[in-house]
Amino acid sequence: MTTIQARPTTYNGIQMRSRLEARYAAALDRMHLVWEYEPRAFASEDGQYLPDFCVIEGPKPGDITYIEVKPTLDLAGLRAVMAKMAIIHASLPQVNLRIYSDAEGMIFDQTPHHGEFWTVGFFSPTWEGAPR
Repeated sequence: MTTIQARPTTYNGIQMRSRLEARYAAALDRMHLVWEYEPRAFASEDGQYLPDFCVIEGPKPGDITYIEVKPTLDLAGLRAVMAKMAIIHASLPQVNLRIYSDAEGMIFDQTPHHGEFWTVGFFSPTWEGAPR
């Protein structure tokens, strides 16, 4: 399998680790959402984790979503990201967790009302005007 190296990209004055993250930030802006890039690190007995984005839609913990943006993931890669995101869940079980993959537009979503299960949905932002 060929691995494509991430290309650091600046979006709106913020240095991001990849073009994909910059494109996703542009999509969040087009949706008029309040977001932070790499907002804080989490730690537990299982390790450390720094999510890509935090989207804040209100004052309650359930209004907060931590997001990881990845290119295409196979099942093993998805499980590895989910395990890392579980570190957030250990500290803040009431927040929403999502994994976005650009290739197929899939969302892997774990929210408090879904219990311990990750649900699958679709996301297809338009990338016009995003950094290339």
